[in-house]
Amino acid sequence: MDLVTFFVRVRRTVHRTAAPLSCLAIAAHIAHGGFQGPDRRFVDLALIAFALLGLGLRLRAPRARTVDAAPLDLGVALLAVSLGGALVAALGGVHGPLAALPLLVVAGGVALCDPKRVWLVVVAGALQVVALHHAAFGWGEGRDLALRVLLLAAGALVHHGLTRVEVARVRAHAKTLLSEERQRQREAARSFRLAAPATQSARRTERDDEARVRSSLEEIHASLVGLL
Repeated sequence: MDLVTFFVRVRRTVHRTAAPLSCLAIAAHIAHGGFQGPDRRFVDLALIAFALLGLGLRLRAPRARTVDAAPLDLGVALLAVSLGGALVAALGGVHGPLAALPLLVVAGGVALCDPKRVWLVVVAGALQVVALHHAAFGWGEGRDLALRVLLLAAGALVHHGLTRVEVARVRAHAKTLLSEERQRQREAARSFRLAAPATQSARRTERDDEARVRSSLEEIHASLVGLL
């Protein structure tokens, strides 16, 4: 195996596995007290660097530009959820000012990702919520944890429903406009086809009149020449 092939395979492997591995690794690290304290440990920096590397590869990868293509890649959404959980843990966890950030990131991911796989974004967000709760309370306060997870799932469901309804409304409106434009073009083409023969016959009549006038003038000219 040459060096180029090796690096290509490594790049593909990182591109495929960075999102789920980062999500699991960062959640496990948060649950064990990671990303907390004034010092930045080697594991914290390594996990953040790996997540950023995967995010960069996902953003640089070409995507299909089709009408039905999702605006946001699923891997980018998972990495954003993971990095959001790390940021919340670094700034105080569930007691910090960004405690609601996982809900916001999950809502954005659910609204912009492929609707068939948005449940993965919800699962990733729930993992971060569970990890943050475990870092603060252990396995105690189970009712608060259940309420946080339910609130996350409910917010994701609301955003997903509203987004799908709006997309369906916009597509139906666009379909109606397209149908009306096609009908207008068909009517314009029919009117043109009906008007074209009349225009052509009028032009032929004008040419025939000009030919008859020219012939009459020639006959008059010949008669005058004969008389003279």
